[in-house]
Amino acid sequence: MRFQNALLEIVCLTGLMAGLGVGMPAPACAQGGAPAKAAAAGPQHDHPDQGPHGGALIELGNEKYHAELLHDEKTQTISVYVLDGTAKQEVPIPAKFVRINIKRAGKGEQFQLKPSPQKQETAGKTARFVLKDQTLCDRLHAEGIDARLVVEIEGKSYSGRVVHSHDHAHPHP
Repeated sequence: MRFQNALLEIVCLTGLMAGLGVGMPAPACAQGGAPAKAAAAGPQHDHPDQGPHGGALIELGNEKYHAELLHDEKTQTISVYVLDGTAKQEVPIPAKFVRINIKRAGKGEQFQLKPSPQKQETAGKTARFVLKDQTLCDRLHAEGIDARLVVEIEGKSYSGRVVHSHDHAHPHP
């Protein structure tokens, strides 16, 4: 029995080392048959740094979806596009709004972006949500804020941190 346990440990360690070396998953081993996890391997992001409209990306649901945030300085308008996991294709959803929740100095504010259907979208669904609001634009510029986008997709709520850069993109019509 001790020989079998030692052999199992050697097989597991060998598999774990091979998995770490070439990115292969480690075998299910050790107590309970749970797969060993490679802590050194970080998350893999297989998407661009910007969205298809040139805006900042927001990760939703462990990269199941993304959103793209655009800030038009001239019109004081924030636009959000719901995107797929690759952050390349728009995902029209039947939501009545998406929210940006902002916390600053212990106080919270909530902003609702309304649907703004595009020509190619079917009735009742859109990937684009828009709000013209100087207060929201000012808050996104403020230091020390925690801003989160909240979106409901297929009956499930997703939330992602909004990291606003001062390099603003302008939405496409």
